[in-house]
Amino acid sequence: MFSNPFAKKRIKSTIWYFDKELKTFVNDPQIEPDSNTIEFAVNKDKIWYYEIHEKNGVFTYCTFKKEYSDYDGTYYFYWTPCYEHGKSLFDTKEKAIEQAKRQISFDNKISEINFSDYISITDKDILNIDSNGITYKTSKGNEFVNFKECVCNYEHLKGGSGKCVGERDLTGSNPSFVFYTSPLTTHIFFISEGEGKELNAKDNSQQRFHELQNQIISAGFTTFDLL
Repeated sequence: MFSNPFAKKRIKSTIWYFDKELKTFVNDPQIEPDSNTIEFAVNKDKIWYYEIHEKNGVFTYCTFKKEYSDYDGTYYFYWTPCYEHGKSLFDTKEKAIEQAKRQISFDNKISEINFSDYISITDKDILNIDSNGITYKTSKGNEFVNFKECVCNYEHLKGGSGKCVGERDLTGSNPSFVFYTSPLTTHIFFISEGEGKELNAKDNSQQRFHELQNQIISAGFTTFDLL
């Protein structure tokens, strides 16, 4: 874990109100950014917020999460340090903001992934690939693989460079990509049932596999090779 090298002590005020669900008076901690914060943002339900700090051209961030304590019956914001695989210092404000948003996504989304099942499609279902992700068709309409969501989920589970959206496997009987979407991962295969008996099915699928890999790279992302 990393600590915030620019942190200073501070006092936060609270407001008490009656919580109907808990049936008791509780405090509502106020969001009061540190005086040295150059930028901060709060999520829509006011459960999370982040602060961006700068010193001598170096940027860092802090994230805070609102929690309820059964011990003293109060709400409070607790500071969450950078994850083990995350960076703590950045050369631009934008990079610090990106990592802060990514960390908040870790805690909000990662627990929703269910690895006991997955979404299965073929590369022929793909309608479009751009820097944001992959749009594909289903019997119920179009769906979308969000690359940034996949990066958040993959990096929290397995680390990496902050650009990895999932895994690829060219060695199996049916080449595939696994994208770390939630609540289910999305698997893209290259040999459908009808192609299984064709002599050139394997060679053709490998070519399409590499084409998809290159498109992912062109979008600015990577996949981990399952050798």
